Amino acid sequence: MKRIKKVILTLFVLIMMLCLFTGCDKCDEFNFHIPTFEEKCVTTEDGFVYYPIENEAYIIKIPETEEVTIPEYIDGKKVVQLGYEEDSPFFEIGTRHFVGSETIKVLTIQHTFTNAFIGKFTKLKKIMYFDYPYCTLKSGDFVKVWIPRQSGYTDKVEVELRKSNRDLDITDFGFKTILIPDYVTVIEDGVFDGLEDVTIKTSYESKPDGWEDGWNGTCAVEWGVGVM
Repeated sequence: MKRIKKVILTLFVLIMMLCLFTGCDKCDEFNFHIPTFEEKCVTTEDGFVYYPIENEAYIIKIPETEEVTIPEYIDGKKVVQLGYEEDSPFFEIGTRHFVGSETIKVLTIQHTFTNAFIGKFTKLKKIMYFDYPYCTLKSGDFVKVWIPRQSGYTDKVEVELRKSNRDLDITDFGFKTILIPDYVTVIEDGVFDGLEDVTIKTSYESKPDGWEDGWNGTCAVEWGVGVM
């Protein structure tokens, strides 16, 4: 498929060059403008920039504010990824658009999405997950509570796992083990309700003050496990 795209684009470029160098009058009858990636992107009123593909949205820029919530839907389209890699007609690796921030201090995540193109969050202090199992609807042996890469920020980022009042389907949660490092300082009661045959492993030796009673639901807990 990539080879066919390269051939088609090469032919198109050759035709355009032939028209330009030969002064072909027919060129004026056609619109040869190819929209750029930026022209295809949409900017929302609150400052999100996304690339739409049918019913999906790929966020390539987030508002430069101190607090941001990643929306589950934008303009009726499901947010499936932060960042994007443009297809390249000539190379295997296309242009990559990374999502980061130099202003965000609090980042709220409320659904699952791909974070393959996460950049640097240099001022980040806190991440709040609402309904954590709904934020990790994938499969595998284990999942670790995640924070973005950072640079120039030495303080520890704190993570809070909170419960909303949403009625959510978490039957697709496919992990058997959840790893919780010591930067998770708050877990509300009910966050892990509904999970079955799941083991939670944590660096803490015992329940810290910020974790409410009933935080683990029916999940088994292994304390004092080295989770980096």
